[in-house]
Amino acid sequence: MVAYGNLSTSGGAVAVSGWLSDVHNAGTPPALSKIYRGQPTEDDARSLAHQFADAIVALLSGGSPGIASTRIAFITNRSGHKEVWVMDYDGGNQHQLSHIGSTSLTPRCRPMIRKIASPVTSRFTDFTSVQICMLSLDTGGMLAFERFQGTNSSPAWSPDGSKLAFMSSAGGNPNIVVTGPTGGGMHRSLFPAR
Repeated sequence: MVAYGNLSTSGGAVAVSGWLSDVHNAGTPPALSKIYRGQPTEDDARSLAHQFADAIVALLSGGSPGIASTRIAFITNRSGHKEVWVMDYDGGNQHQLSHIGSTSLTPRCRPMIRKIASPVTSRFTDFTSVQICMLSLDTGGMLAFERFQGTNSSPAWSPDGSKLAFMSSAGGNPNIVVTGPTGGGMHRSLFPAR
């Protein structure tokens, strides 16, 4: 297979045509033929290329989604504090998401929802400990999430994004707890820590 395309601009917009053809059967129509539209910016050009790459992966894999349009959340201290940053799957478009001014740890993206759960060492209300913070992928702002006594870390989302599991010492001993996406309805999991 060979992927190829062309780019045209008109009226302040860009159109990218992409094709995927079987080189062993030159007389057959392209296996994939799509047009992607966006603004004439570097960010949109990268996004359109990622969408085309995902369409190729979906076609060749029998429908499995590609990763080219996904993003990676990571921690770096290049701003002076360990903050949450995000980047495209290929390392491009890196930018700082959180501006908490403390130590963020192990960010976890909520499936299909533009939110990240990240433990943060900081002072919230009466607590000085590690707390789970919820961040918006769109604005980087903090979203509502309940605070709990003790240490709260290592978040993990359920596959559908409706529940968040994490380690909490709110009841004294560390246990795995499960809450809703805003921290409500906390209950201990079936597998307490020993």
